[in-house]
Amino acid sequence: MTGATGAIYAVRKRLYRKLPADIISDLVEPLEILSQGYRIVFEPEAVALEETFEQKNEEMNMRIRVVTRQ
Repeated sequence: MTGATGAIYAVRKRLYRKLPADIISDLVEPLEILSQGYRIVFEPEAVALEETFEQKNEEMNMRIRVVTRQ
């Protein structure tokens, strides 16, 4: 596994490395952990709740803002 779900993931404090603000952390952070010789573990029982917009266009606009970092 080389990516994480942005809504829920954890990193051991000693393995954390500060990333540039324009980096998509839930993709790059696990790769940084792997590059240090550690593994990424998926926990199928983990649960995260995330609020979404009721209108499709609001949800799409939010996702565009997230991806473009605006």
